[in-house]
Amino acid sequence: MYKYIDFNNRGNWATISDNKNNLVYVQYNSTWDSFSISTLHKPSRDNGTGFQLVGENDGICSSNIEKTIILSFGKTPNWAKGNPVKYNSIEQYLEYQQRFWDDAHIIEVSSLRVIIDDIKNQHRKIINCNGYCKKCNTNKIHYGIESGSYNYFCNTCYSIINKNDVITEPDYTTITLGQMLTNKNETIKRNAMSILKTLQK
Repeated sequence: MYKYIDFNNRGNWATISDNKNNLVYVQYNSTWDSFSISTLHKPSRDNGTGFQLVGENDGICSSNIEKTIILSFGKTPNWAKGNPVKYNSIEQYLEYQQRFWDDAHIIEVSSLRVIIDDIKNQHRKIINCNGYCKKCNTNKIHYGIESGSYNYFCNTCYSIINKNDVITEPDYTTITLGQMLTNKNETIKRNAMSILKTLQK
């Protein structure tokens, strides 16, 4: 099992813990499809708040990020000074950070892939608008923003809709695809998984 911290407007990153209470900070760069990974420990004069183990230019992409995160848990580089003091748990770390993050809470999942999909899709806002899907003859469309380009999705079959078939201005919402993937509402979560599968084709 893994835990990570979520809150409104989090961005393309997350603080993650394993079942031994080791913490890592993972950030995604959508431009290069790459990740950076750092450990987290209690602040100290000699060692700061953590050690960067993997940079965005190290070539860690979506296909091998899970294995790299697992290898990063509990790791201390040989150039570290002394013995950094780790947090007792992700809950203790959240207590320390709570004053900076509104509505922060901890999500527990069985797979790192769920967290990776969440991190990668935090910037993809979901916007509702009306249009026409030729495949299933419906006019309700989910409209997703992906790295500045626009993707329209049918709300019934989740096929991508031609931009010319969108007939009304979009109704902006505050939810992102990443937030939908971890929503407690199972219908919203299934809808997000369907959109994600379409994007990955």
